[in-house]
Amino acid sequence: MLARVPSKLLRMVSVSVDMDVSTSVPFDTAFVFSWNDVLFPSTWMNLSNFLQQSHTPSADTAMVHSVLAQLDLQIVQVLTHAMSLGPVFVVCEDSVDKLQWISRTCLPRTHQLLSTVRLVCPDAAPSPTWHLQVMQAVHRHMLQSASGTIAIATLGNERLRTGCLTLVLAGGSVVTKIVSVKKTHPTPFECYEQLKVFSDGLEDIVFHNAAFDIVLN
Repeated sequence: MLARVPSKLLRMVSVSVDMDVSTSVPFDTAFVFSWNDVLFPSTWMNLSNFLQQSHTPSADTAMVHSVLAQLDLQIVQVLTHAMSLGPVFVVCEDSVDKLQWISRTCLPRTHQLLSTVRLVCPDAAPSPTWHLQVMQAVHRHMLQSASGTIAIATLGNERLRTGCLTLVLAGGSVVTKIVSVKKTHPTPFECYEQLKVFSDGLEDIVFHNAAFDIVLN
């Protein structure tokens, strides 16, 4: 569920993916998604050794494959919907080669879609200021193309949240709509659940006319 901001502050609207909302959304909005432990259960995958066991038939591996298939569809749905409303950035703390490999292995539909979004990956281990640098780059991109007030909507981990808040403190002229995840090591099903909640509230986020900072419990 959404916490920290009363739900009555979010405008309840229903927007079709095919609807032209260019004249009704309050801001020119970019969407920034964390890959690690938000879209994809990176830490869980490393700790569980699932990839090493995935080709060994068992009830457990079959269940994980089933959940990953659901997660794959959910990622595609939310990214596609967000792309109809503004530029989409996927921020991964791993190399682009690892991102491409893991998505091709576990999330084939997402893997195909990633070629149409803006991927942001570090050349080396991310520095403490890397997420701020990412948010500054997103802000510069929006300044080049936006015709009105700029908003950045995020679904991310605490590191992305900090980068977004620091952007504002550094004087960035932007409306930040921050949705953070509470779980630090989510399972595939928990990633699916939190992404489903975000997807269901996407229109509320886009049409809300002020900044906010909320947490997905």
